[in-house]
Amino acid sequence: MGRGDVQSLLLEELSIVELRFTSMPWLIAIAGFSLLGGVAAGQLLAGALVTLVCLIVYAASRHQVLQLTSSSGRAIALAMHGQSLRDTEQLIDQIEAAKNARFFQLAEAGALPLDVRIVGEGHRNPPMRAG
Repeated sequence: MGRGDVQSLLLEELSIVELRFTSMPWLIAIAGFSLLGGVAAGQLLAGALVTLVCLIVYAASRHQVLQLTSSSGRAIALAMHGQSLRDTEQLIDQIEAAKNARFFQLAEAGALPLDVRIVGEGHRNPPMRAG
């Protein structure tokens, strides 16, 4: 059976939410060389077939990766297979909103680190606390 991992990080530790796209671009190079090789060898059909297979595998290999990175540099990468770009962007918006809500909740409780001050509409700058 397969093995699963469970990872988590605190919202107040989340510093970067990154969306990346991964693929295998070397398949495009192989597709191009296959087509050229097929033409040069007089085997256009074989070269075109290998090119087509490479391009299909390349298209199937493309996917989104959502990476959540903490302020300490620890990262959690989530492969977003089967998710549309719009759905992934909505998830990012929800994560950012939850992170911001947690930040302001900690600010109101006076639990922010010394070097953090809130400046913004509807929020006051909390006094700096002594260590």
